[in-house]
Amino acid sequence: MVFRPVIRTMPIAEVREKRLLPVPGKVLVSEGQTVKASDVIAEASADPLYRLVDVARALGVPRSKANQFILCQPGDLLRAGDTLARKQGLLSRIVRSPVDGKVILVEEGQILIEEHREPYMLRAVIPAKVNAIIPDLGAELATTGMVVDGVWGNGRYNYGMLGTATQERDDEITPKDLSVEKRGLILIASRLTEAKVLEIADSLPLRGLIVGYMRAKLVPEALKVSFPVVVINGFGNRPMDSRSFKLLTTSVGQRVAVIARKPPKGRPVIVAPLPSAERHEPPPAFDEVTVGTKVRITRAPYAGAIGQVTEIQPGMSQFPNGVKAPAAKIRLENGELALVPLANLEILVQS
Repeated sequence: MVFRPVIRTMPIAEVREKRLLPVPGKVLVSEGQTVKASDVIAEASADPLYRLVDVARALGVPRSKANQFILCQPGDLLRAGDTLARKQGLLSRIVRSPVDGKVILVEEGQILIEEHREPYMLRAVIPAKVNAIIPDLGAELATTGMVVDGVWGNGRYNYGMLGTATQERDDEITPKDLSVEKRGLILIASRLTEAKVLEIADSLPLRGLIVGYMRAKLVPEALKVSFPVVVINGFGNRPMDSRSFKLLTTSVGQRVAVIARKPPKGRPVIVAPLPSAERHEPPPAFDEVTVGTKVRITRAPYAGAIGQVTEIQPGMSQFPNGVKAPAAKIRLENGELALVPLANLEILVQS
């Protein structure tokens, strides 16, 4: 028996998502509590940042004499622009605080300021019920709804209305598809090949972008934008698989959560909550590959392609690159029959 990771492309499923702080902090919710997408469920103090202001140099005086011009002392709270030091005279000079913060030290004509930083606030992102508390870090949230797993995300999260950028599964999103009417939407597009699309989308801005395929060279640009980007199938220039495209486009007009986890932190996911739907047990994380199993291929030359197992090959199969590995024959969506290593398969759960 061979077991492979399970990925979800399901119209209705029990969804459990762990929302965790990057560092230990304080959990603000309790088990059984219902939360909205915008609710803060945990918070943590940000690491302190310090600014050293060289008053002596700014005023042009010796360090031994600079302290007499300093107007603050340790413990003082500051706003950006507050006067730290002043030298009167024909050419008066003023030194101002570069940031909001607190004076930590005044010594030898220098001022050390601890910059004020807002705490890191972890939002639920999904309207759900708190299934379990993870002490000091966050909570596991549970809801029921449509769920589609992806393969890559840019590390951002959002919740909003789902819309389409293009009409057909084979269409590529281009700058002309991003009119002002798309502002504030989470858009579906089959493929993304132009960096300009990300630039314009960020200026609107969008709330999120879901694509089947994206050119790998766009990863640095996708990491810069302020909204979540999720790649469903893989990197390249191909249309999104038909199952995911149909499931996402039939959810247009609904509110969805886009959790664009960045590898290796986990798999990105799209969730359209339907809290009133009948509860379903979540699928296992791994399952057995058998004849008839729906799969997604994870490596070239068929990376991201969807198909069905028609035969598990006995023993080891040899591939053109010389590698020998357990393999299966896969009937792809386009009708092609491909021999693929079992290690390059993920099980696609659809119901």
